[in-house]
Amino acid sequence: MNGKSILWIILKNISFHTSLFFFLPLLFFYNGFLQAQWVSKKDTLQLPVWSVAHSTDATSTGFAIIAVNPGTMNKTSALYITEDYGLVWSEIPLPSGQYVVDVQMKNLNIWITTGSGEIFKTTDKGVSWKEQFYDTTKTKFMNYIKMFDDNNGIAMGDAVNDQPALFIKTNNGGTTWNIINNNLNGYISADEWRRIDFVDMNNGYFSWENNNLIKTTDGGSTWNKTNFLGDPWIIKFYNQNLGIAFSTDWITFKDNFKKTTNGGATWEEYQVDIEGWGSDIEFLPGKPACVWFTGQYGLYFSIDTGKTWQKYNLNIDELGGRDIVFTDDNHGWLLCDNGNIFYTDNNGQIIVDVKENNSNKTPASFALYQNYPNPFNPNTKISYTIPIASNIRIIVYNSLGQTVKVLENGFKIAGNYSVNFNASNLPSGIYFYKLEAGQFSQVKKMMLVK
Repeated sequence: MNGKSILWIILKNISFHTSLFFFLPLLFFYNGFLQAQWVSKKDTLQLPVWSVAHSTDATSTGFAIIAVNPGTMNKTSALYITEDYGLVWSEIPLPSGQYVVDVQMKNLNIWITTGSGEIFKTTDKGVSWKEQFYDTTKTKFMNYIKMFDDNNGIAMGDAVNDQPALFIKTNNGGTTWNIINNNLNGYISADEWRRIDFVDMNNGYFSWENNNLIKTTDGGSTWNKTNFLGDPWIIKFYNQNLGIAFSTDWITFKDNFKKTTNGGATWEEYQVDIEGWGSDIEFLPGKPACVWFTGQYGLYFSIDTGKTWQKYNLNIDELGGRDIVFTDDNHGWLLCDNGNIFYTDNNGQIIVDVKENNSNKTPASFALYQNYPNPFNPNTKISYTIPIASNIRIIVYNSLGQTVKVLENGFKIAGNYSVNFNASNLPSGIYFYKLEAGQFSQVKKMMLVK
């Protein structure tokens, strides 16, 4: 007997009008498991549990590609692609013996960089590959590639001995790659792609081992130091001015996030309590205040550009998160070690659209306020406060106890919030609205008059 059958038997044997509100939490608890959050695609991919992840990319049409070390004796890397949001995965043949470091996808054009300093491209999902760059006098490890469209992109490779670090550009999809810089002698990233980030063909940032963060505004021809202090492990910029770095203070041995809003001229530092190493930072494309972060032991989300973080529970002790990519404000992929990959089509069911009230003070208690205006026709505003981070729901019912609208259903940090309710498609009458947040619940009445 499945869960729906059990739930139906329970409801069938109760008095609907007198007991509905008693059983509503059960309904919502059950319904929470049906709604998409971060959905595991591990079973459809079926990688070995000892696999190590490298990088991922995706498009808005359901395509995603991942690069992993599958943990088998005869393969150093493997590429897998899905065309249906992770329902089915296919392995893409690789050039023989290649260790894939970074991957990019634009439409059906796929580029990879390798641990031996090469760039390859395929337009037919691996049936054939074209080597686009290989020069061991310039680099022996190609760390990073970023394609802004089918034609324009930039790549970076570690320096060879005391030669300049390699920065190259293309404007024809990689048919030709042009060397940009002749400085940064001996510079290496000491990582794969996490210490380099370009937001467009001109503006980029780069961290060399334990050196301060440097930036370019001319596509890599010249570089200048920012006023960053510390050792940035991960850098990610939303645009040429707004960026976040995850770093370690080697005096206190504490990790922190640092944020700049002026291209690195000044930085705000936020101390954090995050275990293990970090791997990636990802801004939501249309909401720069909303940021994801992943690493060894967890997945975290911020709605204040990195000032505070809430851990997202995926029920995995050692997540091994490696790479996050969002194609828009809802659809995203999380690539992890040990064969784990997750997909969301609703930003992990975290609400980011409701505006906070004009108050930075953390509320002292849960509260649901009377809607305003009341009576109303057809719009009214419902305000509420939560003193701690919580999974919250706001539901509107009619006088029979039937759900007519779910206004909120997701995770929010402590704060003061409001949400609009539009009843243009409902008849006049008495309605009820309920706030659920953890163990707290409260119901209020409102009147629609047309």
